[in-house]
Amino acid sequence: MSNESISGHRKLGKASKDLVIISIIAVIFFIFAVVFNFFEILEEWRKYGEHFQLNEIVLVLVILAFSFGIFSYRRWRELKNEIPKSEHAEAKIRLLALTVASAKDCISITDINDNILFLNDSFLTTYGYSDEELLGKNISIIRSPAMNAKVANQILSATLAGGWYGEVINRRKNGSDFPVEVWTSIVKNELGETVALVGVARDITDRTRAEEKLLYHNEFQRVITTISTEFIKVDTLRIDEAIKKSLQHLGEFVKVDRSYVFMFSDDGTKMDNTFEWCAEGIEPEIKNLKGLSVEVFPWWMQILRRFENIIVPNVSDMPVEANAEKKILQMQDIKSVVVIPMVSSNLLIGFLGFDSVQFERTWTNDEVSLLRIVGTIFADVIEKNKSEEKLRRNEQHQKLVLNSLPMVFYTGKATADLATTWISNQVEQMTGFTPKEFTENATFWQTRLHPDDRERVLFDYEKVLEKNYILTEYRWLCADGSYRWFTDHIVLTRDDQDKPKETVGIWIDITERKQMEKTLQRIEEQYRTLVNTLNDGVLLVNNDDVILFVNNNLCQMLGYKEEELIGKVGLHILVDEFFREIIKEKNRLRKDGIADRYEIQVLKKSGEPFWVDVSGAPMKDREGSIYGSVAILSDMTERKQSEEEREKLLIELRDALANVKTLSGLVPICSLCKKVRDDKGYWEQVESYIMKHSDAIFSHGYCPECAQKYLDDFKKSTKPTA
Repeated sequence: MSNESISGHRKLGKASKDLVIISIIAVIFFIFAVVFNFFEILEEWRKYGEHFQLNEIVLVLVILAFSFGIFSYRRWRELKNEIPKSEHAEAKIRLLALTVASAKDCISITDINDNILFLNDSFLTTYGYSDEELLGKNISIIRSPAMNAKVANQILSATLAGGWYGEVINRRKNGSDFPVEVWTSIVKNELGETVALVGVARDITDRTRAEEKLLYHNEFQRVITTISTEFIKVDTLRIDEAIKKSLQHLGEFVKVDRSYVFMFSDDGTKMDNTFEWCAEGIEPEIKNLKGLSVEVFPWWMQILRRFENIIVPNVSDMPVEANAEKKILQMQDIKSVVVIPMVSSNLLIGFLGFDSVQFERTWTNDEVSLLRIVGTIFADVIEKNKSEEKLRRNEQHQKLVLNSLPMVFYTGKATADLATTWISNQVEQMTGFTPKEFTENATFWQTRLHPDDRERVLFDYEKVLEKNYILTEYRWLCADGSYRWFTDHIVLTRDDQDKPKETVGIWIDITERKQMEKTLQRIEEQYRTLVNTLNDGVLLVNNDDVILFVNNNLCQMLGYKEEELIGKVGLHILVDEFFREIIKEKNRLRKDGIADRYEIQVLKKSGEPFWVDVSGAPMKDREGSIYGSVAILSDMTERKQSEEEREKLLIELRDALANVKTLSGLVPICSLCKKVRDDKGYWEQVESYIMKHSDAIFSHGYCPECAQKYLDDFKKSTKPTA
């Protein structure tokens, strides 16, 4: 028990004894008054008092004495009962004091001017002060300078009005700030007057960090959601603008000075800074980072090719193997950097980067994970945009091609009349009629068919529901009054129950083709007429020696009909095995673009061989490519017979000369046929004449000049051909 409590009990006991003594004296006085007839004395005093007007005073004294005795007794009893109550109250106060002292929250008691009267141990431990350093000081000593003075005054005013609750930033003795949650209330005395203020503060640093982390994640996810939504909604033509805007959102959110995108070339050897955002006052680098070789960043690329993140909190601490990258980053005054690979279809297509120029920056795993998600989004969007851009270019190209072609697309009902439900705008350019005229009048198309084609075409159309498709050609009357040729390809589509759904068709203007075909047909007929009037045979073959064309004269020469030769391999049907190697060599010459002339023996249909003189040349298309060869075959039968007759005459001349003994005088000889006139006036071969008139014997051979001449001819005839 404290000294104050013992002193209180002593004072209480002394007061009780005084009251008891006073009460006893009063009672004794009253007894003596009765025993010794004090009342008579009193009566005398009363009379005396009446005489002197003292009766009321005596009565009052008696009553007061009696009342005082009763009051003293009752007070003694009350004080006796209050002793244990006081001890209980003291225990409660002691418990309350222990509770306040051991509370983990920071508890302070100040006067109404916020001067500190009491601080618990937790308060002193949390703030790092001692009692002596704070008692008597104003509570503002623990406020952070970051806290507005107006807010501090509001707390005091609200507390005096009854209490205040909120969160503030306080400062420890070491100068560190931390967030606290504060409750305040007032202390009143028995008169209801405010005599003190109580404050309870709780350190909420951990909770605040958790809340800030959660808020950061939620905000980051909101940014990612916003970016994703924007990419989904944005037109592909504005995708570049959306990427730049997203880089700004990310850069501002993660508090960096520069955010950017690099893309690799298709072969992976070059990279370009394609998009960049810079904070105010930060120098852009995008113009300086075009067409860079990936070999400039060996350490960088090694990590990215493993699809791993590059996290550099301090550029100056980069490893030795990253010296190349370190030098480049320091040239740009970059202090911290994080790089996220952009991967699409398991291929590295680029990377997303964040630079901190003004201060060093650390990155948490959660931040990097969220940035990795952004990198994936960017990769998907960029690749999708590239694909869509490629598709758009293809579509534009196709559109240009289709618009340049005399072609119309249309759909129709899957009914007997095949009424048009939709037709492309190209129809107006092609026919002079609007699409509306085709779709609003079910019979519009039929009524403009050429009379000679209508029955056939309508019959074909009736078969589309049965065959599922048709392909037909016809003439159709256009708006300018001319008939144009069209090819019409219709396909029937069916639903899931295999029931006819609609027809889809392509209408192509083939008027020019028809005119060209007609022109070519006329030219071909003229060509055939011209070729067939030649006395020589004409043969056309492709590069595989397949016969493409023969004229009538060649058919007559060989005894074949045209259809018996077209499509056959000339080498097999026209030449025996002895001459096939010669023909193969000639064909090789043709493929090399060489033309020549030679003699060869061919076979008639009957199998009879005969000699022909062949002039062969390659055939070329407009591009100069050789696609076959042409041969002009001349019949050598008469020439060969003349040569044989001449040989026979030479033999006869040799025989005649063998019988000639002497020759003298003038011998007449023909300068053309070389015959000699005998003495009887008959003309005979020179050999016969000499042999009759001399002993000469002929041995046939070749003179050097003839031998050389015929040898050259032989070599030419056996030279390899194309």
